[in-house]
Amino acid sequence: MEKEEKMIQCSKCGATIKESQAYCNYCGSINILGAEIDYLNKLENVRSDLAEMGDDSDEEFKKTVKLSTKYIIIILAVAVVLILGYFGIRYAVNKAEDSHYSASYNEMQEIFAGLNAMYEAGDLEGLRKFYQEENHSDNYRVYDWEHYYFISVYSYRAWFMESLEKYRNPYDEEDRLNARKWAIHDAVNLHFDAEREFSVRQMTEDEVAQVEAWAAETERILLDEGIITEKQWNDLCDVFVSEDGMYMRVDDYMKYFDENLK
Repeated sequence: MEKEEKMIQCSKCGATIKESQAYCNYCGSINILGAEIDYLNKLENVRSDLAEMGDDSDEEFKKTVKLSTKYIIIILAVAVVLILGYFGIRYAVNKAEDSHYSASYNEMQEIFAGLNAMYEAGDLEGLRKFYQEENHSDNYRVYDWEHYYFISVYSYRAWFMESLEKYRNPYDEEDRLNARKWAIHDAVNLHFDAEREFSVRQMTEDEVAQVEAWAAETERILLDEGIITEKQWNDLCDVFVSEDGMYMRVDDYMKYFDENLK
């Protein structure tokens, strides 16, 4: 049975290609591993050709000896081509990577400069909009920004307040129930991000103080307005984070809500 070839993602465009391909079918960028595999395959072909030459009969061997100079020249020529090709590939790859990383770095610095300007101006809503757009487009550039975790928590707080407004002024009971469901979801996410040691370590002291205030505020609102009872809140907090530190997925939360909080 033929072994299924491993598939990888192009480092430039993200397309799925074969591991042995020297170039991406979609963007044409060089696949380092595939280029090296192609180079090694060519060397193996040369080795096989040489091995076949050694299996000739005595008569053929004599003829081969007479033509030894020709073979040596051919072999040397092939070796030179392969060596030059290999180093040419490596040079092209390194140059392309340097250009790519330089462009990516410069792009990120421009993005971070804009985010820092909004942060200094206190434009949390502008930052939340950028955060949402990045998530919706599957871009994760904002993840490397120094205030990412603070804006992530702020986003949950803003979503909570939006759901709270819908809960207080619903179109109908179904709309009210849906708003209640999301208000609790956003509040518990905010609550755990405010307490999670890893998240807290990524924030400044002022940010931690603000996040703790938001967490206390959302919990108080939930309890004071009867959106959730204290027992329901404590039970949800107990199961929301698994033993391996993973948060409850949205679909699992929805199931939990329907079974325990509806």
